Amino acid sequence: MKKKRNSEANHLSHPERAIRRKRKLARVRQARYRASKKGRAAKKAYEARPRVREMRRQQKRSRRLTIRYRAQDLLDKARQRARSKGFKCTITLQAIVKQLKTGRCQLSGLPFHFEPSSEYSRHPLAPSLHKKTPWGFYTDQNMEIVCVALNTAFSEWGEDWYVTVHTPALKRISAKRLRDGAKSGAMNRL
Repeated sequence: MKKKRNSEANHLSHPERAIRRKRKLARVRQARYRASKKGRAAKKAYEARPRVREMRRQQKRSRRLTIRYRAQDLLDKARQRARSKGFKCTITLQAIVKQLKTGRCQLSGLPFHFEPSSEYSRHPLAPSLHKKTPWGFYTDQNMEIVCVALNTAFSEWGEDWYVTVHTPALKRISAKRLRDGAKSGAMNRL
């Protein structure tokens, strides 16, 4: 059986076909060069230039601030955890994006902090994926986006223990602040 040729290619004149062939060969050579050891070394040297390095850093920083990037990052990490524990992960990117677009923690109502922190390895108000029932699978119904501080506390002891310990501690701290008349701490940084 004969192959049908592209009808557009049949209508090209001989010089036009030759030009297309040369361009295709040039693309193939370029791809081979990039894959070669010499090509990788050239790319590494180019990337090592200070101006290029700074430009790449800024691109990466600005990409990290987008909701889509953060949602994809949360989804990838959830899939990794599920795979390592033998769980099923059926969370959709759209569900995470939808919850991130609110811009607030679903439990505390505090606004998310998307920028990298100089003080912490992970900012306490950065978004984090939380499973409502820890023994359940990663599904759209079993997840919510909360801040890292809450998710860290929940992951160790669960929501019940967090509330049991946090409520009396919060009352004591606020009473002490009222007595001392001092209003310092993390809440003033928000």
